[in-house]
Amino acid sequence: MTQIEKIYGELYNSKLFVQEDIRLQNSPAEPGCDLPRAIAGLMFWSDATQVTQFGRDKVWPGYLYFGNQSKYGRARPSACAGHHIAYFPSVSSVNPPTPQLLAHCRRELFHAAWSILLDSDFLHAYEHGIVVDCIDGVRRRIYPRIFTYSADYPEKVLIATVRDKGRCPCPRCLVTFDDIVHLGEESDRNLREDRRRADDQLRMDKVSDARSLIYNDGYVVNSTRVDEILQDQSLVPTTNAFLRCLNPFNFDLQTMLVVDLLHEYELGIWKSLFTHLVRILDAIDGAVVQELNQRFRQVPTFGRSTIRKFAYNVSEMKRMAARDFEDILQCIIPCIEGLIPSPHNESILTLLYHMAYWHALAKMRMHTDTSLSLLDNSTIILGHHLRYFAYTTCAAFDTKETASEYSTRLRANARHAAQPTAPRAASSIRTATAGTAATTSSRVTPVTSASTDTVARPASTINTVQVPATASAPTAPDATRHLVTGPAGTAVAFAPHPMAPATSSGRRRRTFNLKVVKLHFLGDYSHCIRCCGTTDSYTSQTGEHEHRRTKARRKRTNYVSPDAQMVKMDVREATIRRMGQELSELGVDVPGSSQLPGTPPETSDTADLSPSEHHHIAQNEKTPISLPQWLRECPDDVAVQGFAEALHEHCHARLHSLHPSEQISPHTMVLQHDRIYAHATLQVNYTTYDLQRDQDIIHIGTSKNGLMVHTSLTSDHYQAESGSPTSSLPATESAGSYPWSYAIALGVYHANVKYVHANDTVDTQRLDFVWVRWLDRDINHPCGPSPSRLERVGFVPFANSSWTDSFGFVDPAHILRGCHLIPAFHFGRSLGYLPPSSVRHSDGDWAKFYVNRFVDRDMFVRYVGCGVGHMLDVRLLTRAEATSPVPDTTIHVNASPEIHGESSDSDEEAGQVDENGDEDRYSVGGIDNEYAEL
Repeated sequence: MTQIEKIYGELYNSKLFVQEDIRLQNSPAEPGCDLPRAIAGLMFWSDATQVTQFGRDKVWPGYLYFGNQSKYGRARPSACAGHHIAYFPSVSSVNPPTPQLLAHCRRELFHAAWSILLDSDFLHAYEHGIVVDCIDGVRRRIYPRIFTYSADYPEKVLIATVRDKGRCPCPRCLVTFDDIVHLGEESDRNLREDRRRADDQLRMDKVSDARSLIYNDGYVVNSTRVDEILQDQSLVPTTNAFLRCLNPFNFDLQTMLVVDLLHEYELGIWKSLFTHLVRILDAIDGAVVQELNQRFRQVPTFGRSTIRKFAYNVSEMKRMAARDFEDILQCIIPCIEGLIPSPHNESILTLLYHMAYWHALAKMRMHTDTSLSLLDNSTIILGHHLRYFAYTTCAAFDTKETASEYSTRLRANARHAAQPTAPRAASSIRTATAGTAATTSSRVTPVTSASTDTVARPASTINTVQVPATASAPTAPDATRHLVTGPAGTAVAFAPHPMAPATSSGRRRRTFNLKVVKLHFLGDYSHCIRCCGTTDSYTSQTGEHEHRRTKARRKRTNYVSPDAQMVKMDVREATIRRMGQELSELGVDVPGSSQLPGTPPETSDTADLSPSEHHHIAQNEKTPISLPQWLRECPDDVAVQGFAEALHEHCHARLHSLHPSEQISPHTMVLQHDRIYAHATLQVNYTTYDLQRDQDIIHIGTSKNGLMVHTSLTSDHYQAESGSPTSSLPATESAGSYPWSYAIALGVYHANVKYVHANDTVDTQRLDFVWVRWLDRDINHPCGPSPSRLERVGFVPFANSSWTDSFGFVDPAHILRGCHLIPAFHFGRSLGYLPPSSVRHSDGDWAKFYVNRFVDRDMFVRYVGCGVGHMLDVRLLTRAEATSPVPDTTIHVNASPEIHGESSDSDEEAGQVDENGDEDRYSVGGIDNEYAEL
């Protein structure tokens, strides 16, 4: 029975967009207007960014993108799809009264700015639409609708008008910090639904009452009276501009605040976990940390910029962006293997596998119902392994600050000690009339950090000072310059105090904290993708890229009213682009019209292949190799001595497959001039899982030499007249037991082969081929989601096999794409796989390699099997894995993450709790079970 899969990708075909369009089409039309109606999907980004290399000058831009555009074009900075709609002002004060008051002023100013943007004209268009002549020549009535707002957590709570890390820190639900650790459990899923924040009249009334206390009765922002009203939902006394303006249109603020993979996971949960892993290694032995750094330095690069060269000292994490932490996550498993004693080594490897697995699923550019089910299951498993790591693994190590963390803290303490004295809230004093006693009516928590909001504490823990009746407010200038109004007719004085000097008490103890709001957000990704499309459509990375344009414009100003100058630049550049587009539509060639003004055009370092071409090898013959001379020069090189004979057999099989009706004899076939011609690169085109075109480059002599070859095609395609396969696959792969094989490319060549037809005519055929050294799968090493291990391969020992088992030739047309092979550093190098040879490292070959299935999303989906562009691999792998040694794919979530139970074919058993409530069983896929979904 065929299963229908819903595809999730673009915003314009997401559930939220379709529902809004249906609601619009079913609503009454504008009187006297019969124009077709459509929605303009608005997607907002905003984030403050530093615009100077030295100093603290910042700009706070707001960007607008249209969700009607494809994300593949909209996300490219060169597309200039981002519209700069605002530069938000910021509140600055050298000596603010309190951080709480300063945070309140910032919230008020931010929402006042949005109230200006959401003015009456915008609300009229929101309700009645605007008539637009579209580019297809059709006049439509367009209705703007706000769908997403991408921002990091501090800005999310600013937009949602909730407290930063308050009692209920999530802007979407009323979860508390104690509940965050239950990520993935049934109670956590129920809490997200049952305690979802409601933008109802009750919330507005609470905010209105709190503002009345502050502005009418004179209470301080964080007074007890105000907290009693707002604390239970961690609200703040600021009127939300979005709710005030758009609430009549059933606007959903929580849905608008989409997830942010870059800040929440890559720079959040994963960075925190990696930091603590470095602490664990440092607690074992400082030399182990240096071993980790050395291993990362030996990780090969991959793709144009997929995996970059790692820094010399990865563990210090200096000057790293989110892409660097993503590379670390994708490559850390082989690098950290064996550095931590058992059994913690195994549990950490399992955790890292599921961290990379969840990240790959969450970052997919095209989802299906099956992949989202895998994401749900992966969240359950990840939550379990994180709890096991925090409560069991971390308890076995006495972790402290690393040397870099310690030195960073000392430098920060020195900077704070060198700063001028800052005010500190000591008490809240209510001044009485002359001759009467003063009483305290509101309490202010002493400020000890720069945090804008903190979790509210019981009143008994808040310091208050009883002031005698004769006491009066200080009159010294330094003591009275910071005042906050209390109840009407009163004043609250904050006396400055000298900051305590920085003391060095050694490296502090550090633990892994699960009670962070970013961990809670991981449970919202599946729901957000189902509503708004995949995460790459609204990732904050798009806004970070747009910051480059903002910073470039800032440098072109004279820093006198720079925001106004930047606005003028934006208008001029938009005008130039529009003029260039109009001229291009008229057939005028406008050089660089599609490029950003002031930036060089984009270039490509690869050949521009046509969609019909699978691969490209240069046509030149600048590097000829004479086979007889080569054999004479390398008499003791076993890799070279069998080359000519095997190449002759390979060419004969290729000619037979090209001319099946011809009876070409191997004795009537020769290489022209006994020469082959070497090439440095091979470019392979392939279709990605989301039906896009991409290209891998195989570069001989570099680390970009891993190949993934289609096993079934290679083993079955070339048949000699005798019917025996003539492919040079390793013996364990020739039976078609696996859909693809792995190899390392030793050279890219072409040869001009002369052969005689049946009518005695001579013809010449150019044949491209790749000389490879085969890698054999380690069948004793289970891999996949159930054992939570990467696939491990190794060279075929030459002493125990023939030349064609260790080496061979591959038709470039049968190369699926390049693959990322990371040495299994734990097993070291070996001299036993191959005698001294020109293709072997002087220190020996790596004993094993790990195939990095997480290197990019396309490679990951080839193993998962839910990609629309890889359905052939799904069918082949389903058939091949019927006899696979990979264990079952059901994971028992209990005390040990390494316990595996028996698999079940029943979908109803997945995610169910047993009668005792002790154990949950979740099917998380696996190399066979993942494909069974389809």
